[in-house]
Amino acid sequence: MMKKGMKIAGLLFALVLALGGFAACNASNQTEQQKPGLPQSILLSGFESDRELLTMIFSNIRAKVEVSDEHVTDGTNSAKMTIYGKLSNDGTYYKDNDFYIIPGNAFLNKTDYSDVVGYSIDVFNAGDKPIDMAFGYNHLLMSSDTYLIGKRTLVPGANHLTFEINNNAVKTFVDVTAIKDFAFYVEGRDVEDDPSVLYFDNFRAEVLPHTSQGGEPNEIIDFSKPEDIGKFAMFGNFTSLLRAPLFELNSDLRYVLSGKNSMKVTFNAKKGNKEEVDCPGFRTCDDMFKIPDTYDLSRTYLHFDMYNDTDEEITVRIAMFSHIASDYFSTTVAIQPHSWAASGNQILLSDVDDVFVGNGLGNLMSVAFEVIGLKEPGSSIYFDSLTLTDELGNPATPKPRLSAPVLSVDGTTVSWNAVENASGYSVQVNNEAWSKPQTETSYKLDRSTAGNYTVRVKALGDDTHYRDSDEIGITVLVTEKLGTPMLAAEHNSVNWNAVDHATGYQVKVDDEEWSEVQTELSYSLEGVSPGAHIVSVIAVSDSDIYTQSDEATITVNVVEQLAAPVLSLNGKTVTWEVVEGADKYSVQVNGEVATEQTETSYVLTAIAGGEYTVKVTAISGDNNVENSFAAQIKVTVEEKLGTPVLMTVDTTVSWIAIPNADGYLVKVGDGEWSAAQKETKYTLIEEAFGTYEIFVKAVADEAWYLESETAETSVIVRDTAAPELTYSELNKVDKGTSVMLGAKGIKDYLTVTDLSEFELTYRVMKYGASGAEEIATSTSNIMVQGGEYYEVYVTATDKSEAKNRSRAYLVFAAADIADRLNTWQNCNADLWSDGTLNITNNGEFVFRGYEFKDRYEFVADEFGNTSLKLKAGGAQFQTMFLYDAAKPNIRFTVRLETELTNLSGDLFTVEGVTITAGDIGKTFVINKNLSPLDGNVSLWLDVNVDGIKNKDVWVVIDNIETFAASALTVSAENDRVKKDSGANIIFTAEELGIRGADCLGNELSTLKVAEVKFNGVVNVDYLDGYMLTNAPDGTYEVTFTATDRYGFTASKTITVIVGELPPEITVINTDNYVDSDTIIMFTNNGIADYLTVTGHGGDLSVTWRVIKNGAEELTSVNSITVSAGEFYEVYVTATEENTTSKSYILFADSALKGVLKTLNGKIVTAASGIQYVNCDGEVVFGVNTGKISEVVTDGNTEICLSDLTTGLQFFLPYATETGVSISFSLRIEGSFEGAGALITIGEKTITVSDVGKDVAVAYGSVAWFPSEASGVPGMMFTLDSVTASELFLSDPNAKIYIDNIIIRAA
Repeated sequence: MMKKGMKIAGLLFALVLALGGFAACNASNQTEQQKPGLPQSILLSGFESDRELLTMIFSNIRAKVEVSDEHVTDGTNSAKMTIYGKLSNDGTYYKDNDFYIIPGNAFLNKTDYSDVVGYSIDVFNAGDKPIDMAFGYNHLLMSSDTYLIGKRTLVPGANHLTFEINNNAVKTFVDVTAIKDFAFYVEGRDVEDDPSVLYFDNFRAEVLPHTSQGGEPNEIIDFSKPEDIGKFAMFGNFTSLLRAPLFELNSDLRYVLSGKNSMKVTFNAKKGNKEEVDCPGFRTCDDMFKIPDTYDLSRTYLHFDMYNDTDEEITVRIAMFSHIASDYFSTTVAIQPHSWAASGNQILLSDVDDVFVGNGLGNLMSVAFEVIGLKEPGSSIYFDSLTLTDELGNPATPKPRLSAPVLSVDGTTVSWNAVENASGYSVQVNNEAWSKPQTETSYKLDRSTAGNYTVRVKALGDDTHYRDSDEIGITVLVTEKLGTPMLAAEHNSVNWNAVDHATGYQVKVDDEEWSEVQTELSYSLEGVSPGAHIVSVIAVSDSDIYTQSDEATITVNVVEQLAAPVLSLNGKTVTWEVVEGADKYSVQVNGEVATEQTETSYVLTAIAGGEYTVKVTAISGDNNVENSFAAQIKVTVEEKLGTPVLMTVDTTVSWIAIPNADGYLVKVGDGEWSAAQKETKYTLIEEAFGTYEIFVKAVADEAWYLESETAETSVIVRDTAAPELTYSELNKVDKGTSVMLGAKGIKDYLTVTDLSEFELTYRVMKYGASGAEEIATSTSNIMVQGGEYYEVYVTATDKSEAKNRSRAYLVFAAADIADRLNTWQNCNADLWSDGTLNITNNGEFVFRGYEFKDRYEFVADEFGNTSLKLKAGGAQFQTMFLYDAAKPNIRFTVRLETELTNLSGDLFTVEGVTITAGDIGKTFVINKNLSPLDGNVSLWLDVNVDGIKNKDVWVVIDNIETFAASALTVSAENDRVKKDSGANIIFTAEELGIRGADCLGNELSTLKVAEVKFNGVVNVDYLDGYMLTNAPDGTYEVTFTATDRYGFTASKTITVIVGELPPEITVINTDNYVDSDTIIMFTNNGIADYLTVTGHGGDLSVTWRVIKNGAEELTSVNSITVSAGEFYEVYVTATEENTTSKSYILFADSALKGVLKTLNGKIVTAASGIQYVNCDGEVVFGVNTGKISEVVTDGNTEICLSDLTTGLQFFLPYATETGVSISFSLRIEGSFEGAGALITIGEKTITVSDVGKDVAVAYGSVAWFPSEASGVPGMMFTLDSVTASELFLSDPNAKIYIDNIIIRAA
């Protein structure tokens, strides 16, 4: 029922429109005015591309890392990490996952971070549980400590993490001017949880130039400076770096014994066992606690104070480590609950110094504290001042060491300079006791025993201010005179005893000169005249310790003596002249029994080779005349050595040892004689095949053994050795490397040596984008391009009768894949008891297969190429590879080998590739993206072995590549190509400027035209390579596709425009609701984020017509600001050459969403005859006694009312029986004679002068009706009459255009 008395005032429209994006500037692209004294934010990593991610290190994170457009806070992309993690050895928890951002590359060239005061990063946690993360520097000056800048908890959802940094602390351990990497540690997930999914973006540094000074290592750590906390690191075994002890500066004086601060150490729970403490220890970082040598170690103690803030007694093990690995000192102290350590917290430094070798405490590296007995995670201790004290706990006083004295020696007296501040000196001889203190600066060594003595001297301190100096030693020589020989005379000779330590003797007769040194203990006075003579003898030594003896003298009465015979030698005959007075002669040979004879010659009868000494003495017949002294001569008897008897076996000549021979000379043919050899055989080696004459003769070191006659024999050398090949199996080469397969080898890669000539043959397999491809046998040069590798099978055959043969297998791999290509080198296969085949590479898992007992081979073929061969016969044929989340893709080769000839049809299928009976021996390349099964083991491959099961057929697997999943890229020189009318088009990648590269940057050669659309319709005739002559004017959309060697596919579509085409205007959303005060900028390229204008290479201009709130037209507008409650209609006109395009877009305050109706809907006629507009299922406008039609002008949809009469009424929906305010824009089009009012709505009258103009209409309405009144089901509505004048009705073609209705509660 209508409420009477209510004024039907007007018209209300509603608008429902999807929210579009709003205009905004990316902060990272703005140039900010830096304010003095405030940090400047700089972007370190935006994680924008695969190439940027490749500069980072993900080697210790088992995860899938990829570029994502989700959860982006800066730029266009983020890094998505799906972290699977690595299980602990006992399988109870997942280990930490860490990755590193490396400065000093094209994406992050900053390496000096001394100006940084903080870092920030955005991390989105896509899971439903919080995750702990730590951030720090990893490449430090310390041996293994990680400097953690901070730990944070990643709550589910978005996390903006900030980290303040104090370079005064950091600089103690890190060269902040050359940071090597940023380390991020993500705690491993619980076993029962799903893999963690994190998004990283917007890694920034806050930069504010400043100076900083790191902490210096010394003997006092008292926590008076914040950087003292940074001098400690975790110590002991741990399950997670994020569970490491927490070090905090404490100022609660209840837990401070000295100064104002102490360090609180809180111990966290183990990963996987939250009831136990993880890593219950801490230590000083390497070389941060140093003990100067100015302390008296025998009276100085290492002192520390520790408070046990738990309810249980704890035991603390204190360990001191040296830079020498074997040096280690340890002790323990017990601390009662809620108490300071009462005893045991002092360690005498001399005890430690005694344990440390070499430089003693000068080698001190670290002091560690392990807390034993902690039962509750979260337990804490307080640590106060690690320092040096005396026995009473007072600060130790340094005692400088006195300077060491400088020693000199004169004879047996040692002297030295006076040492400043010395109270005296002490002397030690050898290792005897030190002397009592003396003030003299000299010392006389009083020793009777000859020898070298070490005399040490040290300056003595006063035991209060100075310590003793270092000990300085010097060598003092004490000599001893040799004993005097005891002489005795016999006949005309003098004899004496041997003197201890004497090495010889000298003799003097009367006043003559001393003789040369002799070792004999007698002297004959031969040639001395008869009578009394004085003979003197002294003992001498060649050692400096012993000086010559006193002279010993004796008087010898020389009597008459026969002259000694004068001997001569001729051959083996010794002759002499008759000696006057001699009755006969005594002859002795080599000390044997002498014989007497009267003859003056002697013939030596010995025949054995050697040197014989013949002595002859003249015998006197007068008792008053002495026999002569013996004359002697040496006789050499020569003997020729026996001739060797030669025996030959193959190329070895041997013989029986010849008596008295010391060696043998060997000569081959006309060559030189060899050096003497001891061996009684000779093997002919490294000679070309043929017959050789071998000569051998025996030789001796002694001159009297003459070399033997020459023995001769022949040796036949047959060529039985195959050519020797020297090479490396896997050869990593640069892209574009040319490898020459030569007749004598492969330069730089393969050398061939043989006794005879040889020839080489090659078989070459290429593996590239086209899979496996055998190269023609005539190929002598291979060019290794990026992403390729070649297998080269080499056969070397010599030209001997035996045709000896060697083989080799070489792989030439481009540098971009060589490091991830596994040719089974260094791999070992083990068959487990359950039939599982397990293959490892240097101990690391590579491959696993089930049901292969007695059905596998893992051996090298005749070329040396190791392959894995498997047979199908068990209940399963399961093959699994190493799974690495960072490199989950594999590529490997497979082929079938068999001698069976009765096979047919499909034999074996793996991952969709089927090998038939006709493919036996052919190599196929398989690509597979692996999924994890358990830990680092992948799910098994999809195979079908029905065709070969229980048959003698080998499945051969080789050459496994592992790589990260990374798409290839396809790009165009121009996305739009302009051609004149009637031009020709060749549909090829080269002609249209299309290029592609795989994930390694290698250019693709497989780009093909996949589809061509002409004016939006596919033309199947336009194939790759097709030439279209006299191409019709229009738009050609050409799509290219490419597939790389790993099975990745990419496509690229370009537009070829033939003839004149209008510019394109692309509107993302027609209706856009934005925040109030949003600025919209108009440019020649459109409106950023909302509308783009694209030309086709000609002169392009864009004009903008803007209408505010449906009626107010703005002029010369370059931008608009959408204020609260406002909306703007923007008409854009783009002109290029002689063509024009138009479009429309609306911007409205977001508060208008739901109340602004833009009338983009369907026109419906109700059963009552009323027409209405339905937008998205909602009635937004209706009319009585009029006709509704839809008009689109320049992209804007309006409602056109025609066939109007005097009873025109507007129906506007509303949800309740309440008053509303209504506004909309209205425009009248028509031809009217005269001036005056045309229509009146509420209090608004539109006149003839308003025709063609957009007029804003606003009024209030309180009239409402149920749906029965309109005939529109479910529609409660207002009914507002429009007064049409006679002047308006005078034009039957007059129309009213309505747009943009706003309906609000009054």
